[in-house]
Amino acid sequence: MERPLAQLEQGMKRRLIVVCALMACGLSVLSARLVWLQVVEHESYAAEAARHYTYREELPASRGVIVDRGGDLLARNQTIYS
Repeated sequence: MERPLAQLEQGMKRRLIVVCALMACGLSVLSARLVWLQVVEHESYAAEAARHYTYREELPASRGVIVDRGGDLLARNQTIYS
């Protein structure tokens, strides 16, 4: 036997309410975690990011010779004192 249309609509409304409530709970959990990370744990994550981002490295300033496509020398390095 088929159920009346009113009963089917009632069941769909109930499912929709349950799905919306579950999605709202999930969004609330994610929002709470985001607030926790940005407000409470801010200092530790900022220090960690700065530690990974900032470093000092000295690079030598040597340059190579400049050649054309045939390998002929166009420019070379020469120390000049002025």
